[in-house]
Amino acid sequence: MVRVLALVEGPTERNFGQKLLAVHLAHHGIEFHPRVIGKPGRKGGVGAWERAKRELLGLMRQEPRSVCTTMFDLYALPSSWPGREEAIKRGLKHLDAITFVEMEIAAALAAECAGAERVARFIPYLSLHEYEALLFSDPMALASVTQGADDARRFREIVAQCGECEKIDDAPATSPSKRILNIARSYVKTVDGITAAERIGISAMRSQCPHFGSWLSQLESCGTISG
Repeated sequence: MVRVLALVEGPTERNFGQKLLAVHLAHHGIEFHPRVIGKPGRKGGVGAWERAKRELLGLMRQEPRSVCTTMFDLYALPSSWPGREEAIKRGLKHLDAITFVEMEIAAALAAECAGAERVARFIPYLSLHEYEALLFSDPMALASVTQGADDARRFREIVAQCGECEKIDDAPATSPSKRILNIARSYVKTVDGITAAERIGISAMRSQCPHFGSWLSQLESCGTISG
C-alpha cells in the first residue's frame, strides 16, 4: 500500500479525508492519512505560508517514500502563500488562479528540497474556492441535510448562476459556505458538511467538480507507485 499524507485546513477536511477519501482510495491500494495543520486542538484556518512550509517539509522528510498532498481553501488564503498576490495582480480567476498558485507552492517546496524524488511525490491541491463547493454537486442530497422545503431549488439556482460548483465565487458574503448559511441558518460545517458529503458521494463530486476530480485522479494513480 502506498501512503499518502495530507496536510489539511481543519477538522471538516480531516473528517472528509477519513470518512470518504480514505475509503475510496483504499480500493486503489492507497492509505490516505489526513492531519490538520498546526497544533492539535487549534481552530481551522491555514495561517502563514512559513508554518505550512515547515510542516509540509517535515512530512516529506519523515516519510520520503510517501506521497504528500494538501487540502486548503483558495478562499481567504493568506497573501504570504506563494503565487497568491501575483495571481490577484494578474486578475486570474477560478481554475487559472488555483493552477497558478498550486504551481508556485510546488516550486517553493522544490527550492527547499535537495532530493528531486521528494518533490515528485508532492501533489498540491487547493479547493476552488472552498470545501463547501463540493456539496453543491448534488443539491437534492445537500437539501436533505439542510431540510428546507425550497432548499434544493435554491442550491440549483446558485450553481446555474455561477456556471458550475467550483465557480461559486469567493467574496466574503457569497462564498460557498456563506451561501449555504444564507439558506440554512442552522448549517454546521463540521457536522452537516460531512453528512452531506457522505450522501452525495465521491462519484458525484468528481463529475461535477473538475478540479477536485483531477486531484482525485492524481491520488488514485499513486497506487501504481512502488519503492
